[in-house]
Amino acid sequence: MSVHSAAGHLGEREPLIGASLAPAHGGQGRVVEHGRRYTMTRTHSDGISDLSIDTIDHDGVVVMAVTGDIDITNAGQLRAAIEDGLNSCPVGIVVYLAVGFLASSGLSILGEANQRARQAGTGFAVVATVRSARRSLLTAGMDRVLLLHETVPHAVEALRTAAAHREA
Repeated sequence: MSVHSAAGHLGEREPLIGASLAPAHGGQGRVVEHGRRYTMTRTHSDGISDLSIDTIDHDGVVVMAVTGDIDITNAGQLRAAIEDGLNSCPVGIVVYLAVGFLASSGLSILGEANQRARQAGTGFAVVATVRSARRSLLTAGMDRVLLLHETVPHAVEALRTAAAHREA
């Protein structure tokens, strides 16, 4: 089986790896944790953007598929999910951004997570195939700070290779 992001609202399906990740559905105004799956769903009328984070452990590399929009109203959910991933001491973390909007609060969290992962000896990579998210990362110069990859399988392989070199 292959894993697909919940990016159907964007008209795109990016193949990931492992088992199936389905679109997250939570109740209005609730934050739900299902194992390692965080869902924050709110209507746009209350001023809080939709955000869904599906997480799968692929042989020690944690892959997080993030959909919706990342802004100041929900960035804390992304931070919590990444911290949870780091606390599990993985070989690496791949954040797959299938988001329509990536605000500076999200960029800041990615930079902080990268620094924390580096301090812990954990690999950290980002995949952003959606044009708006990739543009935000490049405009902010995050390509000089983060490991950016074109696909999730490439990112996972790069983190595994780097971990093997650290252990050698």
